[in-house]
Amino acid sequence: MNKILRYSLVCLLTVICGSTFATDVTFTSTTDKADATSISVLTKDGITSDASTGGTNKGTFVRGDQYRVYTTNNFIISSAVGNITKIVFTCYGSGTGNPGLLTTTTGYTVDGVTGTWTGSAASVIFVPTAKVFITSIVVTVAEDPNFVAAPTITGNSEFETTDEVSIAGAEGTNVYYTTDGTDPTTASIKYTAPFSINATTTVKAIAEKNGNLSAVATSTFTKITFEAFTLTGLKALSGDRSNVEITFNNALVTYVDGTNIYLREGDNAIILFGTALKMTAGQRVKGSARFNYLNYYGIPELQDKTGFTNDTKLTLTTSTEAVQPVIVSVAGLIKSEHVADLINVTGTISSEVSGKYTNYYISDGTNKVQLYSKNRAEKYTGLTDLTKVYSVNALFNNIYKDAPEIDPVTIEEATTPVEGQTIGDNSVPPTMKAIYNLSGQLLTAPQNGVNIINGKKVMIKK
Repeated sequence: MNKILRYSLVCLLTVICGSTFATDVTFTSTTDKADATSISVLTKDGITSDASTGGTNKGTFVRGDQYRVYTTNNFIISSAVGNITKIVFTCYGSGTGNPGLLTTTTGYTVDGVTGTWTGSAASVIFVPTAKVFITSIVVTVAEDPNFVAAPTITGNSEFETTDEVSIAGAEGTNVYYTTDGTDPTTASIKYTAPFSINATTTVKAIAEKNGNLSAVATSTFTKITFEAFTLTGLKALSGDRSNVEITFNNALVTYVDGTNIYLREGDNAIILFGTALKMTAGQRVKGSARFNYLNYYGIPELQDKTGFTNDTKLTLTTSTEAVQPVIVSVAGLIKSEHVADLINVTGTISSEVSGKYTNYYISDGTNKVQLYSKNRAEKYTGLTDLTKVYSVNALFNNIYKDAPEIDPVTIEEATTPVEGQTIGDNSVPPTMKAIYNLSGQLLTAPQNGVNIINGKKVMIKK
């Protein structure tokens, strides 16, 4: 009888020890945050949320109000303690940033602000189709004593000449890998030390312990080349272009707005958008640097190429000349003249109520362009006297639904509207009831050059 009881107890312990137990790991955006050095990777209790791979627009897990993941970057939930059987996302809202903007292969459903994945995998890859705002992530894991965590493959995801690849497995495991795209087995190359590659390569690896195998880890390392352009050459492109090396030929820094730098070279201008480069207005720029090029709804931008954008090939010199805006008419703005530049435009300012917002516009009497800036809206107050003409220095940095918008830097009432000498008459009319250019277009204020004022030719020099 005692033998039977002992045998039964052994069997029960065997069943218990060999069983899997489901546990939940919860990430809450207000309390669980990544550190400053790994803002898009967060690990807790063996579960890792990673929005740092696949593209240039990395996610962020440091805000404190929500986790944010963005399009172009994969969002990967992985486990080092067992297979994931369920993931529940709770999002900031069901509109913009909702869980329906996350896509994966199978097993994912959405209900309002909640997105739920079910299945069984060591890692699950989601691809955001737009930015997603997440307030909590609950990951259910089937803990298994025989579970072996997949190894980690590291290296530069993009490189020019050669790249060094390292693979790390959990303690006590043996790691095997391939570089030909096939899934590895224990008969594959055993990893012992970092190795070099000199072409685009997909590395796959498994970890083995006590005869148990991990899931396959996969990383692709891409060899890239940079295409040479000038600002004139970029202007001819019809779409975006990654991996460009831009040569600047004495370009002028016209304005610096935080991390956004405005450059002008001849008739071309461009924005260095959010790069780590440091410049000041009035500097001249020569040499080359590497970027990704984005034509953002008609506004040309150069953005960081992660790991490659730097100033090592640039020469910056301070110019003694004052930075001058490019003079453009309201009609010229509508034609997208001098996009991405510091411009000056003259006209009257009016306002229109749209829902809960008041929008402001500069007008030449026929055409109008919106003045748009959250930071400078107070500058518009008291400027809507249509009997007055204003001179606006602004950044032409946005085109929304094919309509140009300018960001004012300074707004001043136009001083003495007519200066200089006259042509065809030796006096300037005291009143200006009708002002035209030589093309017969009605103006709200004289422009540089020849104007027709009350039927008389007048040369304006400002």
